[in-house]
Amino acid sequence: MRTSGTIRVRAIALLATGAALLGGCTPAAGQGASPFDDPFAAQSARVDTGESGQSGAAEAALSLPRGSGQVRVAHPLGHPLPASFVSAFEDASGYTLVPVAVASAADARGRADVMVGMDDADTLAAAADGALPGTAPQDVTPVKDTELAGAPAALAYGRDDVCAVADLSWFSANGAAMPTNLDELAQSDRAGLLAVPDPEHFAEGRAFAQYLAKVKGEEAAAFVADLGAKGVRIVQGDADRALDAWTGGAYVRTRDTHWALAAGDGGEGAQSAQSGSRTHPVVEDPSIPAEGSRPIIVGTQSLLVRAGDASGAQTTAAVIGGTCLARTLRASLLEGASNTAGATSFLTALTQDAGQALIGRTGWAAPLAQVDAESPAGWFLAPTADAAGLEAGENDPKTVAGLIEAWKALPRS
Repeated sequence: MRTSGTIRVRAIALLATGAALLGGCTPAAGQGASPFDDPFAAQSARVDTGESGQSGAAEAALSLPRGSGQVRVAHPLGHPLPASFVSAFEDASGYTLVPVAVASAADARGRADVMVGMDDADTLAAAADGALPGTAPQDVTPVKDTELAGAPAALAYGRDDVCAVADLSWFSANGAAMPTNLDELAQSDRAGLLAVPDPEHFAEGRAFAQYLAKVKGEEAAAFVADLGAKGVRIVQGDADRALDAWTGGAYVRTRDTHWALAAGDGGEGAQSAQSGSRTHPVVEDPSIPAEGSRPIIVGTQSLLVRAGDASGAQTTAAVIGGTCLARTLRASLLEGASNTAGATSFLTALTQDAGQALIGRTGWAAPLAQVDAESPAGWFLAPTADAAGLEAGENDPKTVAGLIEAWKALPRS
């Protein structure tokens, strides 16, 4: 339990505080017609959420090509796979899933069969590096209208925006007013509360750099320099250090124990979070933040789910409005995969209707199909009304590299 000033409220209730948290569900700017047009329409069927313990009418189970052996699934460092999705895949397919935490798809080559958690910029960079094959498996049906030019092998399966995420417990315990938009966050007495994972090495930081370039245009470089002068912390190191940079990070670590399947180094010795074991130590007192941590961090919107309580229906984190970049998540077979049949079965699990429903129930991401309004995805992953979308060219690796230059001059820690 977090001990001081803990606030745990559903995202829908947070709207009443005037914090402009999880807003409307309109498509992101620049996307036009998309699978996100109305994915959060209420559904009548209630389902077992796995992690949260909610229950109701059962939905269709996964129907997958079956086989045997290990399927090595690479995921970005700091973004573990939900245990219930892993269990459902193994039960339906006969394969054993081995998670592999990696820095990028290029890092996963030779170590994994499939990569998940890539946004469009990640995916295009992976394709340019030759990490992805030229086509997707023929037996997998992609979600309609989600193809990405330049990376035909990558299959969309969810949405997880990057935003500035606040630790509500910190603001409550300190009697501080939480910023409600980007301009308030950039004020001299607020900017020092923000930690940004290094855009050169973390997808979250890079996505935030893209967001600022989108909304600030030619003023973006000056805006970034001003943030640095006002004390924004740029976090280097591994994914654990990035999480430790947030005052809510210790609490998230304890919740990950129940929510996620943690990968051992190199994908070996995978440990089930359901057994209580982890690949890094559980913090003894999660009410004590790490030294130098900040109450606002640039992170994925799914961080709200990971900061939830045991019921899965309440959270200690909130999105700050006007800070979000819309991101489609993609998965792909990797070049050099040793178990293409198993990888194909896993990709099928991500894209079929039953798998989409399970993604929403775990809160791993917002599925591309309809979202059960009474699920973690429905409570916490509804896109903010002002989330910025990117055009295809804005995710080009060379364009992205240019945006990061402005951040290199900021002090690191």
